[in-house]
Amino acid sequence: MELINQFKQILEEKQAVNIKVLNISEISSLGDYFIIATAKNESHIDALTDYLAELAKPANIEGLKKDGWVLLDFGNIIVHIFNEENRNFYNLERLWVDAKEIL
Repeated sequence: MELINQFKQILEEKQAVNIKVLNISEISSLGDYFIIATAKNESHIDALTDYLAELAKPANIEGLKKDGWVLLDFGNIIVHIFNEENRNFYNLERLWVDAKEIL
């Protein structure tokens, strides 16, 4: 839980918006938590990705900033950083409606 708090704090400090932390542990084997955040633009996605990767080395990074979406897989914590358009399009909160929002 400490790492989740650190990720959320970095995202807040670096001006990501609409940050959500979802506990998916009881409904998925993908991981225990999703952190979903919106960035302002490609450069902001890139910077947020770099800041989080400096804190903890992700097992995998998917997506491209130029496509408006990046996923960082830290094992039991999966961080999604979207631009606003893709955040609205993919609407992960709707897809994972049974997940409990925490923090």
